Amino acid sequence: MNILRHYQKLISFALRGNIGFYEAREYLADVLILELEEFIDLKGKKVLDIGGERGEFCKILKDQRNCTAINLEPQTKIGAVGVFSPSCTVKTVSPRYARCGLKPRSM
Repeated sequence: MNILRHYQKLISFALRGNIGFYEAREYLADVLILELEEFIDLKGKKVLDIGGERGEFCKILKDQRNCTAINLEPQTKIGAVGVFSPSCTVKTVSPRYARCGLKPRSM
């Protein structure tokens, strides 16, 4: 990837405020997926994302590579034990429950 083009995209996201913030997260997820795939094929794999906030990266992995993606977020802002997206198999799990083997409830 051309590094200048990369930074131009990041600056354009920054200039668009909140909308650009979410677009930048998706763009950076795409970049990370391409970087990871230089080492491992992600198609159909199980992926654990630790500290992924709302699970956007996991959703993108699911949508693009058909992964089963689990987002382990210790500081879930919505205070939920777990969040299951109805449109995909992305899960957000509190580590407190993951440690003791309890399954999160659906929201």
